[in-house]
Amino acid sequence: MPGALLLAFEKGYNAIPNIYPQDVSTWSEMKQILRQLKRPEVKEQFQSIIVDTIDIAAAACEKYIIDQNNVDTLNQIPYGQTLAA
Repeated sequence: MPGALLLAFEKGYNAIPNIYPQDVSTWSEMKQILRQLKRPEVKEQFQSIIVDTIDIAAAACEKYIIDQNNVDTLNQIPYGQTLAA
């Protein structure tokens, strides 16, 4: 996949040729990368975006939401709402 940006939530991408790997360990980092990708000069550098591995990304997102709302589990947040001020 030439011109691909790999958002790597786990290691193991060394054998993949023609990609630009970006290590991601938190959802805050993911949000920062997505903000940068909105800039035309950054966006035009990539033909595709790969997220590896999606289940780790989902867990990071869940942890971010839980931390932002100061709760222990997602079900403590009313559906469609946020507790964060």
